[in-house]
Amino acid sequence: MKADTERFNSRSLPAADRPNKFYEFYVTGSGEFPTDMLRYDGCWPATTDDAIKLSSKNRRTIKLLSYREPTLGRWQSFVWSMSAQKPYPEQK
Repeated sequence: MKADTERFNSRSLPAADRPNKFYEFYVTGSGEFPTDMLRYDGCWPATTDDAIKLSSKNRRTIKLLSYREPTLGRWQSFVWSMSAQKPYPEQK
């Protein structure tokens, strides 16, 4: 069996190649979550609870994080709204 260090490579990014912006946003919708948007916007759920909400069909708000600016129009095309702050109270 190979040592763990033989199973992956690591490298450091030069400072100029590192992301210098961080985006945090909320999406709200119901039905099937548009999972392709995670790839399209290069985003991921902020917490485990947010990740669990991806599989729900009920109306829910999910906090997402990204190093790329999110695409509002594309989220809207999936009938999901986007906001900078969590809607309060969360709509059901």
